[in-house]
Amino acid sequence: MAGRQWPLSAAVAALMLLTACSGGAEMSAESKVDESGPELSPPPTWVRQSQVLNAPKVRVLQPIDGSVVAETFTLQVAFEGIRPAAAGRVRHGEGHWNVLVDRPCIAAGQPIPVAEDGVTVVGNGTLVDDLSLEPGVHELCIQVADGYHIATNIRDFVTVTVGQDGMVPPDL
Repeated sequence: MAGRQWPLSAAVAALMLLTACSGGAEMSAESKVDESGPELSPPPTWVRQSQVLNAPKVRVLQPIDGSVVAETFTLQVAFEGIRPAAAGRVRHGEGHWNVLVDRPCIAAGQPIPVAEDGVTVVGNGTLVDDLSLEPGVHELCIQVADGYHIATNIRDFVTVTVGQDGMVPPDL
């Protein structure tokens, strides 16, 4: 039997289907040049899921936003749609979390600094960590990174007030 020729419309439809299934359209949208710098590589493949309804999330469970806490307090998070893993381990759908204190979150696809003031890496695969801060009001960005410490767009925020002189002032 001689080779079958497809009508042009069927070939175009097949090409569109292959492009949609491969994620090619998403990659081109995510790898656009930022006005402030050079073209960035897209974040890890599983991070692109955050653009859909059931996106991976990190949520701060404790302390709640606006809490008054002691100088050392417990920070607890929950992951949804991703699994906690130790830093350095790179697998699809896994990550670890970082706490950025009084500084903005890192742009997705950029490395999270691991040896700078105001950055705590919780890279042991746990969802609970103790944090010690100076007295005052502090804004915390909780941000998930992959095993290479590359930031994702999975993040949550909480503001806490650390009590003065080790004493937690009463809530008003």
